[in-house]
Amino acid sequence: MNSEKNPGINNEHPTIFHEILHSGLPASELTPLRLQGEAQTVVAAGTLTTAHYLKVMMYNLLANPKVLGRLNKELQSAIPNAAVIPPYLELDRLPYFSAVINEGFRLTHGVFQRLTRIAPNEDLHVAGYTIKAGTPISMSSWLNHLDPEIFPSPDEFRPERWLEPGADRKKKYLANFSKGSRVCLGKDLAKAEIVYTLSMMVRRWVGVEGNGIELFETTQRDVEVEHDFFSPFSSDESLGVRVLLK
Repeated sequence: MNSEKNPGINNEHPTIFHEILHSGLPASELTPLRLQGEAQTVVAAGTLTTAHYLKVMMYNLLANPKVLGRLNKELQSAIPNAAVIPPYLELDRLPYFSAVINEGFRLTHGVFQRLTRIAPNEDLHVAGYTIKAGTPISMSSWLNHLDPEIFPSPDEFRPERWLEPGADRKKKYLANFSKGSRVCLGKDLAKAEIVYTLSMMVRRWVGVEGNGIELFETTQRDVEVEHDFFSPFSSDESLGVRVLLK
């Protein structure tokens, strides 16, 4: 399966599928079923989680005018011309915007399902307990993110918590991209997508006074998690986060 025998493969715009087909993997690993699985992974992990983040964050920003106003003021200063997008590193260094991003990571959770890990060759010793080698173990990101001992008033959308003394030490409890050697491969791409998209949505559409967009028949329930479909999902009755453009 190569581009010479398959003219439908366009090498001028390479994709993940080009890399797989040209990777040197045996033919048994290059079946349509394998490519279908890769496509599902790209769609589910590469777009669904980021879309969920942006949906929840736009609700929380529009439902909290003080937060939105403070963010808008910072972005107005950092992006004087809304048609010109600053470099990623400049946006990522904005203190309040970074706090908003982290609060979004905390409340959107990333993958909601527990991700199983196994230590195959050694016993694990944690808090006085011994976990035998080969034992499947897992955790839920939301248990960390909503722990009131780590994050007081955990259900409250409050980016200011990330500007308080000691906040940097709490970043280790964010597990929205998982942790360790199995951390999400796309975390840097997802972070860049979130930083650019959220900053431009607020800067271009919300307006200087924060009145360019308003919520339409949308409540907290439309972003609350009621289902674990690997990713978090809200109520079946929810119509999603809906807005009016003024």
